[in-house]
Amino acid sequence: MAAIPLYAYGYAHWEADLVAGRGGDLLLVLVAWMLLSAGTMWLNAGLDQTDASAVFARPTTVPRGIRWFGVGALALSVALAWAAERTSGLAAAAAALLSILYSHPRTACKGHPLFGPLVNAVGYGVLSPMAGWALSGARPTPRAFVTWGLWTLWMLGAYFAAQVFQAEQDAARGYRTLVVTLGPARTLGVARGCMNTAVALAAILTVGGLYPRLTLLAYPLFLWADAHARRWHAAPEGGGAARAEQLLRRMLAGGIALGALAYLAYWFA
Repeated sequence: MAAIPLYAYGYAHWEADLVAGRGGDLLLVLVAWMLLSAGTMWLNAGLDQTDASAVFARPTTVPRGIRWFGVGALALSVALAWAAERTSGLAAAAAALLSILYSHPRTACKGHPLFGPLVNAVGYGVLSPMAGWALSGARPTPRAFVTWGLWTLWMLGAYFAAQVFQAEQDAARGYRTLVVTLGPARTLGVARGCMNTAVALAAILTVGGLYPRLTLLAYPLFLWADAHARRWHAAPEGGGAARAEQLLRRMLAGGIALGALAYLAYWFA
């Protein structure tokens, strides 16, 4: 998760043609976001009280007092982000609040069909990039807002992909997540729709010149990722966590290649 504000930090400097700086503050924000992610996962484990596997997490026993560790990690993340930059601190505070609403037993937005996706879209799609962007001091441009929107749509798809194999677990907890209401196959279809729409729009805008055309060389990697998703559709009961992990790894490879090619185009320009 620390890669999201890091990527936004780099994108902001690329967008505004700035010389990179504030390395110490960047390190604080990255550590803050790792703590924010850990705290979110710990609160989530405290709510679910399950030792089942999740994306990039193997089955393990939930320790006693895990919620207090989660709250402590969130508080420390806000303090570190605030020490780095005020806007980054505000983004961390808002994300921490969303994390609590997502996993607190009285609110449990995780199990809500609308609030669960909304929390993830805002937290990972808007607030996390904001924390990295703020360190650059650059003003957001129209292209930056477009990029932010595409990223948020992609993250929403990634969120749905991460729950495809959890239908039985979510139903047993009384959640009304998308995989419970639509089933694994349709949920994966929604996930693919969100992710592929974001990728397709970015490719179209690249052809039109909004982004460097050299980055088109990265898009076969996204097709490679979707080929895995198409095969995943045939898995009974949504497959397992490894299926989602493989999809996200392939998508990440496309994102890394895209960013590298953008910087390469900038270098030669």
